[in-house]
Amino acid sequence: MLNNSYQDFMEQFFQAYYQKLAGENDALALRLPLSDKDQAMFLDPMIKSEWKQWKLVRAELKDSDFGKLENELNIKLPEIFKAFLGTYYHCFDNPIGPNPISEPFKALKRAWNPYLVQCGYLPFAWDEDGYYIICCDLSYLPDELSCPICQIDHEILFDLTDEYEDEYEDEADSEFESKDELRQSIAANMEQLAPDLCSYLKSFL
Repeated sequence: MLNNSYQDFMEQFFQAYYQKLAGENDALALRLPLSDKDQAMFLDPMIKSEWKQWKLVRAELKDSDFGKLENELNIKLPEIFKAFLGTYYHCFDNPIGPNPISEPFKALKRAWNPYLVQCGYLPFAWDEDGYYIICCDLSYLPDELSCPICQIDHEILFDLTDEYEDEYEDEADSEFESKDELRQSIAANMEQLAPDLCSYLKSFL
């Protein structure tokens, strides 16, 4: 079950953000070349154009769905992120990230990076056009409302992890020390965007 207070916040946010985009530039930001797999999200199923405006649809995700995701990606989701991912199916672009019916958790899976996870970050959106992977710093847990949202240039991240792999892949004895160095290097290149997830989302309104 989702945390009720977090779910209430996410419900209000997604509805407000959708209405904001619906009122801008003839709702162009809400029109995508959607497949029939997401037909339940078509605002008007009678429109034959490939580009269709989508609508918010209540997510039907269970605890087992989140458990499967956590096992698959080797992460532990904070409750606030379960509400973020599990309140509505939607197709908002990055840096929020789409999560349609056909691909629940699409944005998080696309942004997932094993090194970020090992270093205490939860990547949840990849703003590829802007070169940034958006993360939540989990080092402040269990206080979920004190976990900052930050971003790292994906080219810098890939350079750091490539260097790590080249230098330490055959040196098992140095693994702990090298991971600590990698963690420090990643942290030094993180740019904080907001003090917490709620503040980050409110900034789009």
